[in-house]
Order: sequence, then structure tokens, then C-alpha cells
Amino acid sequence: MAEKCPYLPLAELPTPVQSLSLLGEALGINLFIKRDDLASSRYGGNKVRKLEFILAEAQRRGVQTIITFGRAGTNHGVATAVFATPLNIHTICLVLPQPNTATVRQNLLLMLAHGAELHQFRSKNRLAVGAVWHAGKRTAVDHRPPLILEAGGSTPLGTLGYVNAAFELRQQIAAGECPEPDLIYVAAGTLGTAVGLMLGCHLAGLKSRIVPVRVVETEYASPHLMARLFHKTHRVIHSFAPVIHNFHRFEEKFDLREGFFGGGYGVYTQGGETAVQQMQQLEGIPLEGTYTGKTLAALIADAHSGQLAGKTVLFWNTYNSRPLADQIAHADYHHLPPAFHPYFATS
Repeated sequence: MAEKCPYLPLAELPTPVQSLSLLGEALGINLFIKRDDLASSRYGGNKVRKLEFILAEAQRRGVQTIITFGRAGTNHGVATAVFATPLNIHTICLVLPQPNTATVRQNLLLMLAHGAELHQFRSKNRLAVGAVWHAGKRTAVDHRPPLILEAGGSTPLGTLGYVNAAFELRQQIAAGECPEPDLIYVAAGTLGTAVGLMLGCHLAGLKSRIVPVRVVETEYASPHLMARLFHKTHRVIHSFAPVIHNFHRFEEKFDLREGFFGGGYGVYTQGGETAVQQMQQLEGIPLEGTYTGKTLAALIADAHSGQLAGKTVLFWNTYNSRPLADQIAHADYHHLPPAFHPYFATS
């Protein structure tokens, strides 16, 4: 199996699963959290599990450069730089603008500190042209093509990280660390985390229903895209470990929790901000307003509506909660390309 699907241990697993007793009491539900915010002492969050497979494959292929994509404050870009640079793999992040926040500024400095090369484009069309140009340039420099990595690391290979995570959760349930959840709430951005958990829970025999809360535009997160990534990932698994499962009716479960995206990507919502504050005040766990705050807002709304009465609910934390100040202590934004300077000039 390892020969067909290389794996590079990056995360500190298993991540804890714990009761959110105070928040659960406030909502009147049996509430737990999966702490993927602690996935690595270097940088937590959901990208670490994906990169365990992606970077292993990059090493196997002798890749010297990864070109990946996102918005200006991409967590995925940070994680890729943090974990690829020690492997002598250069990271290039091609990004689109997003609303300015402290998290965006922090992530830009983190990518700079970890040696990433950043370029911002005003439109998706310009970014696509830029991707072709940079791929050609790096092919000439490296004498081999770069790895072109989709935003969020949500390739079928990266999605395997969350198939694994479902089996990890099953072991924790068996060990009595938490009951089997009826529902698992998770942010749905580029879909790899949600789809991996769907597929993983199915293969692991868990009856938990995944509730993916859409936090990006519908062109990036839709039932059709979920179904496509699900079946592509299953084919990857089947290629190295044939598993007979009939998924021909599984499409019925490919739905997204709507109503919490707000006015745009990275635009904070009142519900999301309130959810972030509640988690911090009651449980001391930091979230943010783009992904996890909106996801928790959906969970809170469903609890208030009575939909979660009598249910065991798991909130899967995909954010990083590791302290990062030391990593950017000496990073100077003036060393970023000029296109990024306005993020700091208005701070």
C-alpha cells in the first residue's frame, strides 16, 4: 500500500476530542469538538492531514516547486510553505484579493517567513495566465515541472487525510473518549475535509452524518463538486486497496448547509462573530470569522431551532490555534511584492 500511496507523517495524531460542556449546556445539546487546530505544533488546522499525502507524493516524484492557489490570506498557502520548505520544496502561492483582516496580514507574514513566493492577481483570468507563466518558468529553472496543487489541497490524494481522520475518530469512540456523533459539523470550502469525512465515516462504519457548512462561493462548493471529489477519492483508495462498496445512491447525501456564507468570501457575519466570541468566552478555544465561525454559527442556529435536541453533535475544528507570533517576529511586509502592501498600510 505504501508503495502506491506514499505517506509522510507531519501531524501529531490523534488530535484530541473533548466535550464542550459549557457551550453545550448553553445550547442544550451534547456537544464535542475534534481539535484539528492542534494537528501540529508547527502549524495546526486541517491542511496538515492533506499535506501528509500530497508532500509524500511530491517527494516521490522529485518535485522541487509547488504552485498553489487561494486568497491573499490563504491558510493552505501557509501550511504548504511551513511543511514544504524543510523538504527543500519551494512554494509559490498565486492568490486573489480578499477583505483585509488581522488573520490575512498574519498569514501573509507567515508565508513570507517560511520562504513562499507570493503573487496577487486582480481576476481569476489573470491568475490562470499567471499560473501557466510561472509553471513554465519553474520548469526551466528546476529542469522538471512543478506540482500544480489545487486550492485547499483538496485533491483526491489530499482528501485521503480526512478518510484517515474518520478512522481515527472511530478509534477514539471505541476508547470511550466520546460517543458516536449523530452529526458532524465542518466548514465546506474546497470540500476535501467534508468529502474525506463522508467517505471515511462510510468506510469506517460510522453512522455519523456530515453537515458541511458552505463558506465559499457556489462555484467552489456545490453538491456536484462534492460528488465528483467523493468518487475520485474512492477510486484512488480502490486502486491500492480494493474495497467493495456500493455508492451508486450516495449522491442523495451530497448537500450543503446554506445560509451562513454572508456577503462574500472572508466577509465576517454577525452570526459568525457571535459564534467566535461564544467559543472563546465559554471554552477558551479561538476560531476565526471566515470558516470556523460561520460553521459554528450554523450549529448554534440549528440548536436554537430544536433540530439538535437529543443529538450528539461534533464540531470539527479546522482552524489553527497554535501561537504564531514568534514565527513572524522578524518578518517585514516590505519584503512582500508591492501588491500586498495595502493590506498593512490600512492596518
